[in-house]
This record gives sequence, structure tokens and C-alpha cells, in this order.
Amino acid sequence: MVDQKGYLPEQIFNCDETALFWKQMPKRTYIHKSEKQAPGFKPLKDRLTLVLCGNAAGHMIKPGVIYRIRNPQSLRNKNKDCLPVFWQHNKKTWMTVILFTEWFNQCFIPEAKKYLESKGMSFNVLLVIDNAPGHSQSLCFANKNVEGAIQCIKATYTRLVFGKLRDILHANPDCDLTGLWKRFSIADAIALIAEAAHEMKPRTVSGCWKRLWRDAVSECGT
Repeated sequence: MVDQKGYLPEQIFNCDETALFWKQMPKRTYIHKSEKQAPGFKPLKDRLTLVLCGNAAGHMIKPGVIYRIRNPQSLRNKNKDCLPVFWQHNKKTWMTVILFTEWFNQCFIPEAKKYLESKGMSFNVLLVIDNAPGHSQSLCFANKNVEGAIQCIKATYTRLVFGKLRDILHANPDCDLTGLWKRFSIADAIALIAEAAHEMKPRTVSGCWKRLWRDAVSECGT
């Protein structure tokens, strides 16, 4: 298909989803231990779904976020169209056919067009997606090699969370860590998610294609 259609690495994108427990600290941290012991404590289990999409050349488009609440308190006065992520909601934070279609039309198409225009290339794209139930079966063509990139962006997110807390504590030595963490909101989380996506190195993203399309990875690495 790639040869027949004449696709270039910049024109072939992969989309996948992953759960992110956005307010869960590593088990050995003080915050994790203290919060786990608190009666009725739920933030540790509060999750969102990340929708990640990048191409074989190593470019990532704006990440998508599916959360259980349409309008959480920390985002109540913010224009959702101006967020650094594509914001969607579902009570169970699941991707559905409706949400995927919305993401495809309102996020993927304009983001991919803008990127390809900046490269002086035509909008002739192939989107590779996983086999999740929320996707149209007519579009499915799974790339099974994305786990490394997913783990990388999660690790980067965790590092950025620690960095944010450290910077605040350095600027305010008397600040209470537990109270600071309780005030860490979904608005803070999506800002760091966007930053983590921005920090992803092209070779990490393009590396997902190493087994599926080795020539593209070799070309992008030169």
C-alpha cells in the first residue's frame, strides 16, 4: 500500500490510546504512602485516557485527553478550544466511535494538514490505528510497536510533575507538600502532558515504525 500510494514518512500516522493515572505517584514516594492510608482517598485511581498520534518521521500532533468530567473545576473558566490538548469527556474515560470520529475530524485532520503544509507536502495521509472497540473496524490496521513511545511519554510526564513540585517548594520552602499535591489539578496535568509530548524526540516516535517500516526509520535517522 505504501509503495502503491507513494506515501512518505511524514504522511503516515499512527494513533493509539493509553490510560494515565494522572495523580498517582510512584509507590516509594512519601505522597503515595500517605495518601494510600487516607480513608476514602480516590485521586490515586483517577485516570484519563491519552490519545497519542505521531508519524513515521517522528512528529507528534496535539495529544488528546478523555476525562470523566466535561467541565472540571480547574477548567471551568477556560476555553476548551485553546487548551494545549484536544479535550473530550466520557464518564468511563473510554474512547468511543463518536469520540474517535470527533477527534479525527476536529483534531487529526487540521493538525496533520497544518504540519504537512509547513513541509510543503500534500494532505495525502494514511492513519494507522489500534484494534480498540472505539474505532471503526474499516479503519483498523494495528501497529504493535508503540509501547516504547507510550512508556516514554508517561515517564516524561512523571518527571515533569516532580519538577513542578520541586520548583514550587524551592520558591516557597514553608509550603506543605501534601497540601500542594492536593491542589495539583487536571489543568496542571494537561499542561504537563502537552509539555511531555513536545519533549518527545523524533527518533523515539519514529522508532515505533522500526519493525513495520524500517526504511522510513533509516531515512528519518539520517
